[in-house]
Amino acid sequence: MDYGYNVKVGEGAFINFDCVIIDTCLVTIGARTLLGPKVSLYSGTHPLDPAVRNGTEGPESGKEIHIGEDCWLAGNVTVLPGVTIGKGAVIGAGSVVTKVRSRLLTIPGILCEGQKWSLLISMVAMLGCSCVSFGCGKPSESDSQD
Repeated sequence: MDYGYNVKVGEGAFINFDCVIIDTCLVTIGARTLLGPKVSLYSGTHPLDPAVRNGTEGPESGKEIHIGEDCWLAGNVTVLPGVTIGKGAVIGAGSVVTKVRSRLLTIPGILCEGQKWSLLISMVAMLGCSCVSFGCGKPSESDSQD
């Protein structure tokens, strides 16, 4: 068995259905933290160069993931290798977390209502960019990690 040995879950944590934890490296989930449906925690990664990646024959590497106490990761959140999410943070549905996030932070999810985003989305499509998500608001002031 390749996975399942590097996960530590704190007391009272809740992991909803269809969650995926790739624990190539240590993954910690703090006490009383809630993971919504289909949350994915990926501590493993592969080389970007296809010659080095070599299908399933190439190396696998990774970085630890740490999720603090009293956090809430809503449905379909993806956390990438090397991320630490601080105590009490809330990550909105559909978010892709790519870097360290401070404590007591709220990150909105990817869906928005209203017209203010339609121009931005149109410009991104026109430029041919591929974007992961758009937030619906500004991160709280406690987010000092940008």
